[in-house]
Amino acid sequence: MREFLTILAIALALTPAAAAQDVARSQPTSSAVFDQARLDELLALISGPNAAQVRRTGAKELLRQRWPESARALLNLLNATEDNSARCAVADALADLPEALDPSYIEPLAAMLSDDDAAVRKSAAGALGAARSAEVIDRLGRLSCDVTAALPARLAAIETLGQMTEYASVAAIVPSLGDANPEIRNQALLAVQNATGQTFESPTAAAGWWEGTRLLPLADWHRNQISRLVARQRTLLSELEALRARYERSLRDRFHRAAAADRPALLLTYLADTEPSVRLLALDLVRSQLADRKPPGDEVVVRVRELLGDAEPRVRALAAQVVGSLRNSADAAAIATLLEKEPAAEVRRSFVDALGQVGGSGDVELLLRLMASAHEPARREAIAALGRLAEREMLDAATKSRVAADLLATYAGLAATDALREAALLAMGRIADPRFAPACAQALDARESAAIRRAAIIGVESLKDAELLTPIVPLASDADATLRKAAVDALAKLGASDAHFQALWARLAGAAEPSDAVQQAAWSGVTRILTTRPASEIESWVERVPDNGETRLLRQIDLLRLAEQSLAGDSAARGELGRVRSLIAERLAAARRTEEALTLYARSVEDLAAADAPTLGTAANSLLRLALSSDAYGPAVAAALAPARAALDGPTVWNEVRSAVESRLTPERLDQALALLTALAADPPLPGESPIVELRARANALLAQREEKAAQAAIVALRQNPTDEAARAALLRSGPAGLSVLKHCLAQVVNADTLDVAQEQLLCELVAKLSPAWTRYDAGASKADKLKAIESIGVAKQ
Repeated sequence: MREFLTILAIALALTPAAAAQDVARSQPTSSAVFDQARLDELLALISGPNAAQVRRTGAKELLRQRWPESARALLNLLNATEDNSARCAVADALADLPEALDPSYIEPLAAMLSDDDAAVRKSAAGALGAARSAEVIDRLGRLSCDVTAALPARLAAIETLGQMTEYASVAAIVPSLGDANPEIRNQALLAVQNATGQTFESPTAAAGWWEGTRLLPLADWHRNQISRLVARQRTLLSELEALRARYERSLRDRFHRAAAADRPALLLTYLADTEPSVRLLALDLVRSQLADRKPPGDEVVVRVRELLGDAEPRVRALAAQVVGSLRNSADAAAIATLLEKEPAAEVRRSFVDALGQVGGSGDVELLLRLMASAHEPARREAIAALGRLAEREMLDAATKSRVAADLLATYAGLAATDALREAALLAMGRIADPRFAPACAQALDARESAAIRRAAIIGVESLKDAELLTPIVPLASDADATLRKAAVDALAKLGASDAHFQALWARLAGAAEPSDAVQQAAWSGVTRILTTRPASEIESWVERVPDNGETRLLRQIDLLRLAEQSLAGDSAARGELGRVRSLIAERLAAARRTEEALTLYARSVEDLAAADAPTLGTAANSLLRLALSSDAYGPAVAAALAPARAALDGPTVWNEVRSAVESRLTPERLDQALALLTALAADPPLPGESPIVELRARANALLAQREEKAAQAAIVALRQNPTDEAARAALLRSGPAGLSVLKHCLAQVVNADTLDVAQEQLLCELVAKLSPAWTRYDAGASKADKLKAIESIGVAKQ
């Protein structure tokens, strides 16, 4: 695009005379020998029954021949009104080669603007608009003002002038702004706007602008013109990019909405599209599929490989990245061949990068050569590719050793400021040759950049030698987060000493370490090192875990789990194991991991009972308390408490039970209280007297009250709407309390001054449902007999 704007500026700055001289200089010289056979052959291509592109190609070739005979032949073709196809071919060729326009062609081209065939007019306008010579502008200007000429010709002439941006072309349009014909005026307005990159409200406004600028010095006029056209070009490019982005989004959405079975066909369509941006989109979609571990179909892969030779460099580069992601070693030979002849730097880098992913030992020589080149744009990628080959274990011992030696020599020859040093250090980390140790250690110097030191840390880490970690310890607290992360990662994987441990521990506090990633890496190292330490040392760090909210509790659990693992294999430490498990359960409960806590409390009680430990009662009480508070008391908990009954204090246990049940003796939690009482009655934690019977009586009383209220509410609802099935079901669920309420309500209905027969019948039916043994009275019985029958309704004892 910058090239286009530069050419545009130069063209606009040229005066008509200078432009004419420039065109003259670009004219090819005449051929030394005229070739009649060749002329006949080209004329046959132009005039024969051939495709439009073939005709156009023949005309272009004839234009390049500077024989006098060729100019005469082309002029004849332009005047051949009986062969519009040939005329269009010559005009289209002149549009492609405007420098070949002979002045003698101008008149027949101008005449073509009056042709009835729209295609002829379009081709002529294209040729004249591309020429931009003073003679063309003059002829088009005269035609646009010729009131005797056909209207389509005048309109075409004005439109063609609007395709040009010269001062003279705008001057030639301006007279038509005042034409009597409104079509001419409007066409002239559009032409001026198109030529100048401006918008005018009316032909009069455009003419006024011209009057204010036409007397400017030509250089100033051209400078303003260039600024306007550049601004318009930017606007058009922005709009084009927006449209392209919308189009690409629609294609991407269409792909994602398509069924899985239809996606390969869509990808093939996108990959074959003539627009490079669509092919790039397709490649990106394939890359996304590979990242999601969804390999594309074979046909798609074949097409992707074909794009390695695409005409668009961006497409070739992305195709190389995708082919590299396929990880198919069979692609290495093709990539290496294309790399050797690839001119574009960015594409070369992508090819080299792909070699690192699919290549093997056979590509080492090429990569070493690229690495050694002082001017190779892909040198960095070559270094990285060699590292990846080693990492992928594609190199035998001898080749790997040679690569390491060459890499070390290359690194030694790099300047301290060379950006390749980072790539070389990262490659060293992948190759992991002991000879790299001095170079990596030296690169840890504080005077080096954070990127270099980070790469050096990775190199040291790859050598898996804890002795080399000493200079890394201070970097764990460096101001640069990426450097801290690399240092902490290395210490976490290889650290063993107290100094390593302390450096990691210091990164756990949120106040000291803002990065969650660094904190997590440090914690991983802390737990790895403590795994090798005795349980007592592990436990000593539990209370020292920094306060990071819930994270502290989870980390304490992690440490206690490590202590548990350390003790689990020692039968002599059974009591200590039980104590640690009780501590873990306590924290699990605090973390609302109740089920895990109950399980571990049970194991703790078992361990402490086996060891006859003095803390058995405490652990058992904690188990009972958690089970009661979480509505988890049942046979399993009772069985877990059995070994600890001798250590349990009766009053304390029953106080816990009373407190748990009484907290549930509310209308909202009554069902929980009843379930808990049922579980306690079935499996009491201790034998002997307990408050369970008393608590059950209180719970039943509350239950009766609740059921009576529910029954009363249901009867009210049924009286209002006898078909209310929900109310009927609620009443039938109320049991004895509901029967008592029904008995009372039925007596009220019978005693009323006026009997509500429907209410009486409904209540009788409900009584019969709840008390099938009740003998219903006859509908015609006396009030006394009815009341006597109602009185006989039995209420079941609670």
